[in-house]
Amino acid sequence: ARILAPLRQLKLALQDVRLHSPSRTTTIALGLMPSVASILAAPLLLHLQQAGAAIELKIVVASSAALHAKLRAAEIDIALLDDPPSDERIVMRDAFTEKMHLIGKSDSHVCQSETIDFRVIAELPLIAPNRSHSLRETIEQHSAMTKTILNIAAEIDSLEASKELIRAGAGYAIFPSHLIRNDAADTLRASLIVNPKVTRRIKVVSRAECRKPRSILQVDRAMTEVLRTLSQSGAWAIQLME
Repeated sequence: ARILAPLRQLKLALQDVRLHSPSRTTTIALGLMPSVASILAAPLLLHLQQAGAAIELKIVVASSAALHAKLRAAEIDIALLDDPPSDERIVMRDAFTEKMHLIGKSDSHVCQSETIDFRVIAELPLIAPNRSHSLRETIEQHSAMTKTILNIAAEIDSLEASKELIRAGAGYAIFPSHLIRNDAADTLRASLIVNPKVTRRIKVVSRAECRKPRSILQVDRAMTEVLRTLSQSGAWAIQLME
């Protein structure tokens, strides 16, 4: 990784020299978690296309931990990660925070109110990601904070599979409410978790470099603009950290 990173930086620098040439494009590898890619990938691509950016965006979708490893290995250039650990080889800044919801069947009496107490959730059968997943770590931290013991009915990392299990009545899940925005209202329902609120902090992360390639800065700015648009339009209930 210590050899790959400088080589990747040199390649990007050479591409940046030709960035404004109509026949040349710069390839930027962007890492997104599945829950973020589902709502950000399409508008970001459209934004770059409409801006006439000479950038070919390669989107890599994986867990926050996997993307962090890829960033350190110079396999991706920039990423949105869930509160990654500090590392001298990377730089990061806060992008936004997002409140988590309990997702259940629409006919479940548990999800009929707008909010639900975390201590009530501890008594429910939960469908959760594995322990290496950043969201699972957040849930476990809140469990310790409230001195509750979670009832994990199943561990699964697939969002779509989790929703299928919820529809089948196998349990409930904790994730952002925007992930059910395209589901029929009579199948799934979301209740905001309170007492305490469960929030994830998303950061923009890239490798520490003396001079950031212009193309990476361009993608970073585009992400900020798209995130602002999604937030202000109400399409994504996030709190920007600017």
